[in-house]
Parts: sequence; structure tokens; C-alpha cells
Amino acid sequence: MAEDLYISIISDSSGDESWAGRASRELITIWDDRSKAEIDVFAPLLQQLWEARNSLVPVLLGTLLGTVELLQLSMQLSNTWHVFLQERGNQAEVVSALNEFLFSLSYEQQRKLEKWMDSNGGKVVSREEAAGLLNLGPSQRLEGPGEDELPVIRLYRSFHRRNALARMRRDSERKGPHRTLEQYLLLYLWERDA
Repeated sequence: MAEDLYISIISDSSGDESWAGRASRELITIWDDRSKAEIDVFAPLLQQLWEARNSLVPVLLGTLLGTVELLQLSMQLSNTWHVFLQERGNQAEVVSALNEFLFSLSYEQQRKLEKWMDSNGGKVVSREEAAGLLNLGPSQRLEGPGEDELPVIRLYRSFHRRNALARMRRDSERKGPHRTLEQYLLLYLWERDA
């Protein structure tokens, strides 16, 4: 997944960003020494983020604010995560990408649910109710059809689908996150260290 994350960021780069050289060198390191690269190069915070996300299984979507989920996630992560949220958490696209990551629902699916909840007096919905309201078949969920699949497989699938949606929004200049949470976080780490 790390390799896919790097490729997704680099392929959308113009090449003159302050982080582009570092990103390219780190990707080459991953390719050159796959067994060692994950430990030495790849951002430990992203590994922690994925591990923490694997431990979250929100049953209720609630109000779609993600307060409980964000708190549970943040308690498992380092201070760098908290600084990232403090510095970038006021950006609408970062918040939207975070919500996609937490809820495993696309930005567009979340907007539809919010409209439904508003028109029904702010009713709280479960994952199953949301799937019904959105007419989501198993293959239309960001994490895919298998609830009993390994969490890492679901997260990997979710990353690829969130990335494809972000690219589509970026290319068509539509509302919503133009990158995944992982991309925003990795870019933040590179820019901070530049």
C-alpha cells in the first residue's frame, strides 16, 4: 500500500514541488529494498494510522461528525498526528478526506446521508441503514463486499477507491477531497521536513 500511496502522489506532481525529490528517492528505495524500506523510509505515522484505523469499526454513523471515531483514532497516534490536525484540520478537503477514511463512505455518499438525516429530524443511522438508504450493493462500499475479510484488505481497497474518487473530483473540479487522507498527511510530513 505504501508503494501505491507514493505513486499516487508522485504521478499527480508537477515535479517542482519541494517534496518531489524526496518522494521519488523514497519510492526508489522502496523498489530497491522492499524488505527494509517499510521500516526505514516509510512514514511510521502512516503505518500507525492504518493500524489504528483497522481497530475502528463504527457501528453507528451518528451525525457523521466523526467525533468518537476521531477521538479513538487519535488516542492511538503520536503527537505529529495531533499537530497535523491542528495545522490542517480547518481545511475542508482534509476534513472531508478524514471523514471518508473514518466512515468508509465517499464524500458524495455522506452528503446524501446528511440530506436524508436533515429531512428526518437528524435521525442517527447505522451502517446497515446507510447502505439501504444509499442503495449500496456490497461491491459499492469503499471497503468492498467482504465484512469478514482481513481489515488490511478492506483498508487497501478503500485507499484505492478513495484515491480514484479524489482523482475524479480533482480532474472534474468537483467538490470534495481531491486527495486521500493518507496523501494529505504524507504531503504534510514532506512539506514540514523540507
